[in-house]
Formats: sequence, structure tokens, C-alpha cells
Amino acid sequence: QLLDKAMTPELREKLAALRDAVKELDADRTHDALQELAKKQAELRDALEQARELFKRAALETDLAKLAQDAKQLTAEQGKTTEKLARADSGKSSAAEERTLAARADSLAAALDRAAQKVPGAATRQGLRQAGEQARQAAQKMQQAAKSGQQGKSADAKQQGKEAESQLDPLAEQISDERQKMQQEMRKEVLDALERTLAETVRLAQRQVGLAEAFRRGALVSQSRIDQGTVEEGAGKLMQQVTALAAKNALVSPQAGVALAAARQSMRAAVEAVASASPNLRDAAEQADVAVDALTVAAFNLLRSKEKVGGSQSGSGLQEAMEQMQQMAGKQGKLSEQANGMVQQGQGGMQQLLQMAMQQRAIAQQLERMRAGGQVPGAGELAREGKELARTLEAGRLNRETADRQQRLFKKMLDAGRSLQGEEKDETKERQSTTAKAGAARTPDPLDPRLRRGDDALRLPGWESLQRLSPEERRRVLDYFRRLAGGSL
Repeated sequence: QLLDKAMTPELREKLAALRDAVKELDADRTHDALQELAKKQAELRDALEQARELFKRAALETDLAKLAQDAKQLTAEQGKTTEKLARADSGKSSAAEERTLAARADSLAAALDRAAQKVPGAATRQGLRQAGEQARQAAQKMQQAAKSGQQGKSADAKQQGKEAESQLDPLAEQISDERQKMQQEMRKEVLDALERTLAETVRLAQRQVGLAEAFRRGALVSQSRIDQGTVEEGAGKLMQQVTALAAKNALVSPQAGVALAAARQSMRAAVEAVASASPNLRDAAEQADVAVDALTVAAFNLLRSKEKVGGSQSGSGLQEAMEQMQQMAGKQGKLSEQANGMVQQGQGGMQQLLQMAMQQRAIAQQLERMRAGGQVPGAGELAREGKELARTLEAGRLNRETADRQQRLFKKMLDAGRSLQGEEKDETKERQSTTAKAGAARTPDPLDPRLRRGDDALRLPGWESLQRLSPEERRRVLDYFRRLAGGSL
């Protein structure tokens, strides 16, 4: 109250103005923060949609490979059952086996029909439908063979079983051929689009060079401003095309889109420089030159993407990304094993730590290149962790915490490879039951002495052993060894 009485009207007015200014500033900051949040949410939605489309394509490749394997296995089992059907003494039991195989053939036909609905090419779609119809016809023959076997007509059952086997026999190769056709169609679609996008990027770059020169010469500003807006609009359309292509193939670098976004930003700056009553042609020319450089970078990334897609085998590019991630996970596993050994034995001079840091940084750089190429979701986070570990080792700090971080990075890289393999359980797939059979109990073999260091301390298996296992099996093995060691590994 005393302070309020002491303030003059002039001071009150200034204080009120200050309060209003603070409110406006807070409102502006809140508005900017909300805009930034909305922008990040939109980017996240786009990234999720892109990853979803990419993994759909990869799943198609995986599904067709699995169906080819199922067809091959079904053909082999049908051959064995056909021989059983020919024996009069096993007619009823063989008939039950034949019905089970017929149900599997029906499931194979249904799976081929579903796959045909998903493939992008009409030719592959027709080929898979034909394969599905052939599997369905084989199932009918198998049902007839089962009925004949049940009735004791062994000769008829054998003949019908052989007919079913002859219909199943070419299916595995046929499905594999259709899978290869689909992959070729996928690659051709992406390559053709990359060719068009690259040509358009080069054309825009040439137009941008002319605009930069026009700004330097002081040509008609109004026309240059209009032309610059047209080129910017073209760059925006190219960004959309690059995003769509990256959703179809993991080998298409999103850095082309980043470069196009940078080019658009410089183009806008060039327009703003000449939009006032006193146009700044020098700034406009400089920004136009920056846009030329960005378009050149975009063209270079598109060219590299075209070479990678053209040299790949898969249709989605994820197979190549998976192989690269597995190779890097192997290197990280060896590095983690070396760090664990040095910590447990209390060894490690500065020279060894620097050598280990160099190896860790090389892995981080490879991960960073995969992030830039857009090949693996989460590669950026893995790269940052690798760089931090490299800096820690360069500082001479190797302790249990550092070794544990290396081991966690190794596991994350394995998980990243697993996500690319798409080894997810298919909840919609028909389950197959297996009747239990009698068997002798087997005692595990003694522990391999090579797994001990000499001081009765267990060590984790190396990558040479782990790489033969699936990602899920690798995780179980690592967990098993940690439990053996009492959680110390």
C-alpha cells in the first residue's frame, strides 16, 4: 500500500504498459511454441505413415518367401503321405494325415489370394491368383485321396495323392518367381520415379542459376520475383515426390528432401529481399546462389539413391539395410566383449582405449550414414549413443558403466535388425497343432571350457557364434549367460 501511494501517475502508466508488453510477449511465445509443437506432430505423423508404407512392402517380400517355403514343405510331406496311402494296412491313419495336409493346402491357397490383393503389379497379382487356384485344386485331390484311403481303396488313394503332389510340386518355384517379379516391379517403379525427379531437379537448378544471374544484373525485379516463386513451387512438389519415394524404398535418401527444403527457404529469402520498395538485389542474388547449391545437393542424393536402388535385390531396400545393421551389430558385439574383458581383468592402457574409441566412432559414423539415408528408424539415436561412448573412451574412462552402455547399444542394434526382419507373430495366421511324441530325456552337454577365461568367470559368446541365431535366440542366449554369471555380465 505504501508503494502504491508513492507511485506517480506517470509511473503507474509505465508499469501498466510494461505489464501489457509482458502479456503480449508471453502470448507470442505460447503461439510460437504451439506452432512448433504442431509442426513436430505433423512431421511425426508423416514419418510414421512413411515407415508404415515401407514395412508393408517389406512384409510382402517376407510373406511370399514364407509361402514358397510352406509350399515346398507341403509338397515333401504329401509325397510321404502318398506312399502311406498305397499301403492297405495304414489307410485310416494315412487318411487323417491327408485331411490335415488338405487343410494346409487350403490355407496356402487363401494366403496366396490375400497376398495377390496386396501386390502392386497386375502381372504378379494374376500369377499369385493362379498359384492359389492350383493349391486349392491340390487340396481337393487330397480330400479325395483321404476319402479313398478311408474306404480302403489304396490304389485310388495313391493315384489321387500323386496328382495332388504333381500340382503342389511347381508351386514353391512359381511363388519364388512371382516374388522376384514383384521385387523387379517395385524397383522399376522407384527407379523410374527417381529418374523423373532427378531430371526435374536438374531442370530447376538450371532455372535457379538463371535467376541468380538475373538478380545480379538487376533485371526486371517484378518478373524475377514471379519466376522465383514458380521455381519454389516446383521445389515443393519435388519434396512431396521424394517423401513418397522414401516410403516405397529404404534406399531412397531423405536428405534429398532436406536439401529441397533448404532450397525453398533460400528462394523465399530471395523473394523477400526484393519485395520491398528498396529491393536488395545483392542479398537476393546470394540467396539464389545458396538455393542453387541446395538443389545440387538434392540432385546428388537422388543420383546416389538411384544407384543404390538399381544395385539392390529386394524391392523395399530393407533387406540391404538389415544386412548392414547386422554387420555393424557384429562389430559392436566384439567391441562390447573386449570392453567387458578389460573391465573384469582391470587392464587397458590409454593406447588400447584410444583404439577402442576409434572403432566405436567408426560404428557411430556408419549409423549416422544410415540415419541420413533413412534406411533404419532410430539409427540417429544409436549414432548419438555411439559418439558419446567414443568420447568417453577418448577421455580414458572405461568402467563398468561404460561397458554396460556398450552392451546396451549392442542389444539395441540387434533389436533394430530384428525390427527390419519383421519377425513379428502373425496373429491372423491359422495355428497348426502337433501331437506330442514319446522321446528320451536328454541331459545338456558339459559347459564348453572355451567359455571360461581361466578364473571361472563366464564370458559372453562372440558374434561368430551369435550371428547363426535368430534375434530372439540371441536375446535368450545373452540373458542365459548373464544369469549364469549371477547378473555380473
